[in-house]
Amino acid sequence: MLIIIEGADCTGKSTLVRAVETELRSWRTHPSITVRHAKPPRSHPLDEYETPLLNYKPGTNHHIVCDRWHLGEAVYPDVLGRPTRWDTAVARHIDLFLQMKGALVVTVDITERALRRRFENRGDDMIGWDGIAFAHRLYRKALSESVVPSLTVPMNWTQRDVDQIITRAHELETRVRPLVGFTTYVGCRTPHVLLLGDTRNERTQGQPTRSDVPAFGPYLSTSGHYLLSHLQSIRGVGLANACDVDDWQVLRATLGGPMLVTLGANAHRAVAGARKTGPRHGVVPHPQYVRRFFHHSGGAYAEVIQQAMSDRGDYSKWRP
Repeated sequence: MLIIIEGADCTGKSTLVRAVETELRSWRTHPSITVRHAKPPRSHPLDEYETPLLNYKPGTNHHIVCDRWHLGEAVYPDVLGRPTRWDTAVARHIDLFLQMKGALVVTVDITERALRRRFENRGDDMIGWDGIAFAHRLYRKALSESVVPSLTVPMNWTQRDVDQIITRAHELETRVRPLVGFTTYVGCRTPHVLLLGDTRNERTQGQPTRSDVPAFGPYLSTSGHYLLSHLQSIRGVGLANACDVDDWQVLRATLGGPMLVTLGANAHRAVAGARKTGPRHGVVPHPQYVRRFFHHSGGAYAEVIQQAMSDRGDYSKWRP
């Protein structure tokens, strides 16, 4: 299971983390449990919040409980006035990645009045009450914008709520277990559409891409960043590569047979060449091509992807 407990200071998240960990350690199956505590980031958000979870495989009796994780990067730069490389593209990719890992985000439902009482009892020298209240509101906003499954427990939660968290996390873990063998895929268990690129040939921060990272990682000035910045929505969308380490046909069958849209000529040839004609699919140019030659037409590119999703048409010759 992958359980992420998020929230501002004084919301009680750390106490909830300990309760979940204690419950898991009481199991007779003797699971392996890792508790991760998110710290101020020192590198790109993808390296902070995806890389540490790359080796996590749902359904292997290894459970991870995070005491705050990715959503903090949507909150604390504004609270503390510090720089960040978090943006829409990064947030979307991490959401898709966490969906593929079967993550559950848990928050505590607490009013600002109750939060204020806890603050006055505990204090916080770093950001003060105004900072905590601001963070609390930003967490609510970030959670409302995320597509990762979530669960809210009451402020005065009980063991029953802890059990509910574990039950829901186990359901999600079981659901995504068939995706363990795929490397490039990110997205939900049964997407409406699968967008297929070709290979992970981007270089990140001057280094070759790792062999175990998923497709379309949105580092700055990459096709992944361009694509995820302009997609109208990622709800019901999956991303993978057709010419890489994964068998796209097996992946598609595992995902329940979603419609396909190929991004670029290589992915189109891979799909069209399967079984002579291949499944009917939409075709659009690769985002790297559009980024390079029509950089300011991201909105129009997103529209043609949406059109290809709707009618599975061939828009490979599309130009803005």
